[in-house]
Amino acid sequence: MSLINKVHNLKKGNVTTLWLGGLPIFILIFLFTGNLVMVWLSHSNSQMAGDSGSLAATKKLDQWVKSEYNSRMQAIIRQNEGKLPGDPGYRDPYFTLFGTDEKKDAFIRGVIQKHKGDLASYTRKYVKKSGGDSKGVIIFSPDGRAQVRAQTKFVPLVFEEYFDVLYVKGGGVGPKRDYLTWLFKKERIEY
Repeated sequence: MSLINKVHNLKKGNVTTLWLGGLPIFILIFLFTGNLVMVWLSHSNSQMAGDSGSLAATKKLDQWVKSEYNSRMQAIIRQNEGKLPGDPGYRDPYFTLFGTDEKKDAFIRGVIQKHKGDLASYTRKYVKKSGGDSKGVIIFSPDGRAQVRAQTKFVPLVFEEYFDVLYVKGGGVGPKRDYLTWLFKKERIEY
């Protein structure tokens, strides 16, 4: 009987020891999960900033494409003044600007290159308003959409000194525009 009492006495306090030993593990799991949530929130913020920037870039590009289209068409129409289709020297305005795929590509690339700096600063302004950082990338692709890749500074729950220059990146895609499908390859602008 004394052997049974000795074994029984050895089991006392095991639950307390288990809790005290397991508490640091639970704290580490909680901190890891908390940091994952912070990464997720930062990524969501980056995506929101990217969406805002892509909408702003698309809107501004719409204005510039329309303005450039109108001014070039008016210049060709002025050159044709007094001439009718079929007359010598008459130039079809639409065919002159957009008659081939190469002309379409050159037109859109020309508009983007002409307004590259303004487009970058305008997009940066909207990305920063939405909580993003001042650095990112605008990508105009042949699929007809403007994509903005934004980044947000990561602020962890613990060990902030080790993560002082870490950013979480996210992207946003703007509405589809037919004139962007004229591009042969992606056009990239860093802001």
